[in-house]
Parts: sequence; structure tokens; C-alpha cells
Amino acid sequence: MRFMINVVNLLTMFDEFENIYPKKPDFATIPKKDRLKKNLFVMVLVAAFLVFNFQESGIMLLSLFFVILVHEMGHFIGMKIFGFKDSKIMYFPMLSDLIKQKTEIISQKQRLITLLFGPLPGILIGFLLLQYFIGHPNNDLVLNLATLFLGVNLVSLLPLDPLDGGKIISTMFFHKIPKFNMYFVLVSSIIWIVIGFYFEVYILMIFGFMMGLKVRSIQKNLTIHDELIDQKVDYEKTYKTLTNREYWKIRSVFLDNNPKIKSMIPSGDDLWDNERLLIEQISQILKIKIKPDSSFIFNVIILIIIGAAVFFPVQSIIENWEVFEQYIEKSNV
Repeated sequence: MRFMINVVNLLTMFDEFENIYPKKPDFATIPKKDRLKKNLFVMVLVAAFLVFNFQESGIMLLSLFFVILVHEMGHFIGMKIFGFKDSKIMYFPMLSDLIKQKTEIISQKQRLITLLFGPLPGILIGFLLLQYFIGHPNNDLVLNLATLFLGVNLVSLLPLDPLDGGKIISTMFFHKIPKFNMYFVLVSSIIWIVIGFYFEVYILMIFGFMMGLKVRSIQKNLTIHDELIDQKVDYEKTYKTLTNREYWKIRSVFLDNNPKIKSMIPSGDDLWDNERLLIEQISQILKIKIKPDSSFIFNVIILIIIGAAVFFPVQSIIENWEVFEQYIEKSNV
């Protein structure tokens, strides 16, 4: 019996040696063209949605693109300043590809600030344009821009996944308990479906159902994470810093949880012809480690800033509602 225990311990120690594993494939195995195509596909879908809904107004369409670009550039500047890359913050992940990763651990404070960098500039611009219009009420273009800046960025602060407001809630409260984040995404998907049904915006209903698939994906990843913890594999890192052992261990656990894919590829440590697809899946399993440095007071300050960013524009709109009523009638909204 003692002999068997020693054998098991010896095998376990041997398993820890890095040099017994083949070299992990380079991330460059995923061609930049493929990543670009994927990002362009998302942009085309967004563009198609905008063209369909604003086909009668080219100026409105261009204005909306400009508003979204300002929003995304806010996130981009935040990540650039703090030196981290988090494509999940961006609606257009291709922008995050331009950022050089300087740190492997993201500060909770810095992520919250970066999330605010998206909507706050747009809300400020929209509020200033609105005040200008109130003093010069004959400029419809100014009112259109003010409405778009405020509308897009105030909606982005709603506490729903995958909006910035939802990411802020998740970063504040759920980074230590991933299962709570899964429930949060589930509740968000149900709310999107209800909103889409109530306002007869069926694309929101479809979006809500698609988020249900995201819940399933999160659930699968949680199962894989539990198995990796049991095998003492660190998955809270970037692909670049994965050791050979960690890559092949994560790959093995992923395939064990996806038998249909496993049946398609070579056994053991042989690279698959489409190994880049597995690299993409493994990259989705990896988590960026968040440094829990956001204090209760800091969180309260963030929530106060969000409250002020919502309160002042809404108060101004309510005080000048007659102007907006005329705008709504004129726009046939």
C-alpha cells in the first residue's frame, strides 16, 4: 500500500515537470485576418441594424456612428492609460487589439474608471449641447446630437449585462463569486426579453434569447474552472503567460467537457489541424485576474458619479419637456 502511494506521488511530481509537455501553439496561430473578419462581422451587423432603423436620415445615421465612436474611444483611452487590455469592455473588440498589454492583473479601481470613461464623456457632451439648444432653440441638429449623446450613454449605464452599467455592477460585487455573475446575466437576459416584448422591439427579444446561450457558456466555464482548480491549474492569466503544462491541461479538461469536439481531433498531445479553434476556446476559459482594491468608499463615489450623470440630464429634460415633445412629434417617434 505504501509503495502504491509513493508511485502515485512520484507520478504527480513528474506531471508537474514543464518539459514533459509539448510546446503550446503560438497565439499567432490565429491569423489576424480571421480576428479582423470576426470584428468586421459584428460591425456590419450593427451597421445593418442602424441603416434599417435610420434609413430615412443619413445625417442621423452618421451622427449615431459618431456618438458610438466617442463612447468606444473613452474606453480605449482608459485601457491605454492603465495599460491593460479587456476586449469584453468594448462593443468593437478590434479597438482593444491596438492596446499593448502592460500588466497581467487588472486593478478593480482601474476597470471601474475605464468603464465610466465610455458613457461619461458622451453624457457631458450631450448635456452641454442640450443647454446650448435651450438657449438657441432653433437648431435641430444640436438637439439631435444632444438626444443621441444622452440616449446612447444613459442607456449604457443601465444595470444590465452586457451594458457598461451591468459591467460596473459585476466588477463591484461579483468578481469574487462568478456564480452570482451567471445569475445576473440570466436575470438581464429575461429583462431584455420582457422589454423587447413590451415595446415590440423584437431585436431586443432575440438579443435576450441569445444571452441565454451566454448563460449556458458561463455555466460550462464554471464547471471547467472547478476541475482546473482540482488539478491545480492557474486559469487566471492571459494566453501569453500560460505555461505548456497549463495549456495542455486546460485543453484536456475542455475536451473532456465537449465530447463531440473531442471525437473530431487526434488523441493525446497531437495538435489538431484546426488547433486555432481550440486556442479561441481556451482563451474564453481564461480569466483576467482582478486585484480587489476598490474600497467601499470608492464604490460609493462611483455610484454617486453615476447618479449625478443620470440626474442632471434627466432633470434638464423634464424641465424642458415641451421642447422634447415638439421634437418627438416632428420626428414621428
